[in-house]
Amino acid sequence: MQPVQYFFGIIYAPTVPVENIKNIISDAFGVLDDYFEEFLFDKTSYYAPEMGENLKKAFFSLKNTKIPYKIAEFKESSIVLEREFFTEKGKRLVNIDPGYLDLTKIVLASTKYGGHKIALSNTMYADMVMEYYKGEFRGFDWTFPDFKSGMYDGYFKRLRELYRGKVKGEAFSSF
Repeated sequence: MQPVQYFFGIIYAPTVPVENIKNIISDAFGVLDDYFEEFLFDKTSYYAPEMGENLKKAFFSLKNTKIPYKIAEFKESSIVLEREFFTEKGKRLVNIDPGYLDLTKIVLASTKYGGHKIALSNTMYADMVMEYYKGEFRGFDWTFPDFKSGMYDGYFKRLRELYRGKVKGEAFSSF
């Protein structure tokens, strides 16, 4: 089994310092790559009732590759981190979405059932949101609007190249 490149998509309220989030993610999941990007999260208002307005989204990636089926464990741990560190007055200020990419796709973990999602446990699903085809990422009917918009394509192309360099000639000992 080939390892994959894990990343964390973080949606957060502007009152939460991104450096704090980064440190907690690193402490929980391992050393992060230096490469990350930050975006305005403005393609949907889904999280606004809980987290407020003017949300941002950042992506952090793990330095070491891991086996793909860790995604369910990462999502379960992410939910605990959200409750423990990023909840105020019963509302989340941070949403942590673990995902991974390999050379052909981007997969996110989800606790929500969908006809296209693959069950990983009683409560966890794998959601393939993008495929890499002929040098481009492309979404599906079910792909989230922010991913579909293309705003993250540059980030994921760069991350894919970093991943390619990691697995090229790798003995796959970084599981």
